[in-house]
Amino acid sequence: MHERFFSLIAMIAFAAVSSGCKVGPNYSRPLASPSNAWIESPNPRLQGQTDDPNHWWLVFGDERLCELVHRAANENLTLKQAGLRVAEARYQRRIAFGGLFPQTQLASGHYNHRQLSRNNANFLLSAAQRDFDQIALGSGIAWELDFWGRFRRSIEVADAEMDASIHGYNDVLVILLGDVANTYIDIRTLERRLQLAGENVQIQYDTYALVQKKFEGGLVSELDVAQSKANLYQTESLIPSLEIRYRQASNLLCILLGMPPVDLAEILGRTGQIPVPPTQIAVGIPADLLRQRPDVRRAERQLAAQCSRIGVAASDFYPHLSIAGTLNVESKFGSNLLQSGSLAGVVGPNFRWDILNYGRIKNNVLMQDAAFNRLTHAYGQSILEAHQQVEDGLVTFVQTHEKIAYLEKTVEASSRAVQLSSLQYRAGTVDFNRVFQSQVDRVRQQDQLATAQGDLAQSLVSVYRALGGGWQIRLNEKCAVAQESTEELNPSEVNPSPQIAALR
Repeated sequence: MHERFFSLIAMIAFAAVSSGCKVGPNYSRPLASPSNAWIESPNPRLQGQTDDPNHWWLVFGDERLCELVHRAANENLTLKQAGLRVAEARYQRRIAFGGLFPQTQLASGHYNHRQLSRNNANFLLSAAQRDFDQIALGSGIAWELDFWGRFRRSIEVADAEMDASIHGYNDVLVILLGDVANTYIDIRTLERRLQLAGENVQIQYDTYALVQKKFEGGLVSELDVAQSKANLYQTESLIPSLEIRYRQASNLLCILLGMPPVDLAEILGRTGQIPVPPTQIAVGIPADLLRQRPDVRRAERQLAAQCSRIGVAASDFYPHLSIAGTLNVESKFGSNLLQSGSLAGVVGPNFRWDILNYGRIKNNVLMQDAAFNRLTHAYGQSILEAHQQVEDGLVTFVQTHEKIAYLEKTVEASSRAVQLSSLQYRAGTVDFNRVFQSQVDRVRQQDQLATAQGDLAQSLVSVYRALGGGWQIRLNEKCAVAQESTEELNPSEVNPSPQIAALR
């Protein structure tokens, strides 16, 4: 009899969970209408093909850059924090799923030795039972049935939040790889600028030695010596500031690699070779942003989670239906504790309805709806900002190519001017002002050219970063298109703490 009764209750509860309705709106992804093409699309520099745009660092053909990218993806501490946020969201989802089952489940037991007072008014009536033991074992259960979809909506929230955390991890990875590449390019650019400054110091020192010799021979005035010395010292003054920036960039790269600041000169060398991007690139179409940009996808998943929160809030309009019960065995003798005569219990349905709190419930629903509308606009804004960032990167990439072409001609002309003015000064046909000005111009123009070459490489990094490329490095296979947002990170990719790993 008891078994049939509890089986019937279980069947009713299962039917309520599996066939109940879900109040609140069902989520539908907002329509987004990005442009059909980039503004710079007609430019020939955007008509090329790359081997793997999602592993964009390969296009530079720089082995050390590739090594740094992979090392940062494995060792960066900020990325590991993002990975553990994914683990937190995954466990939170499992907690939410547990809401479908009995929310209260407990087991209890006790043993008492009791002795009644001889002076009790009822002593004579209970004298035969004055001294006795009491043993009890029991269990209790309370199960709120999901008639209105409260718990199923909560699972939807947790699912979407877990997806959002995965895209958050991807976004951190995209930013990290971009920062690693930009910092590496900074280091190589500074090396080149230091190299050029050193070469010009040597040239200007030789010039100073020549002027000093002419002055000692009475061929020129002291003014030429002063100008030559000022030019030399001015160029030498560039080196300490460049060394400061070099060390700061090196320290930043160490942090990105998850290590304390050390001198990377022995690891990287000081080649002075700035990474050279291809002259043509392929960037796809604006609609790719919706599939590839992790921050856009995260914003969309946060929007989905908020939509389900509206349903969770709306479920409070309706009664909370539950089944609760306890089952105990009690006896004063342990030997007959598990016999049928020791069985006691109670079971039955109940409900709770907040009928006097509709104002609070209604405003909570309106608040969740307002948050949904806010996140809808945030999603649209993320698409607009992503589009802008790509356009900014593309125009910088295209126009910096043109700038470098002019600067290369400028440097070539200024180098020729230094050569000719030096020869003419040696011959005594021009004064030192010509040499002084031509050397000043070349130092400035060579430095501008090296800076522009670094800017060009960084502009390409900015383009691929704005396109959301790079997070695919964490996947087992290289893929050109991002997988669906339900894809989870592998535990090894999350890099959990030893305590978390032990729970698996």
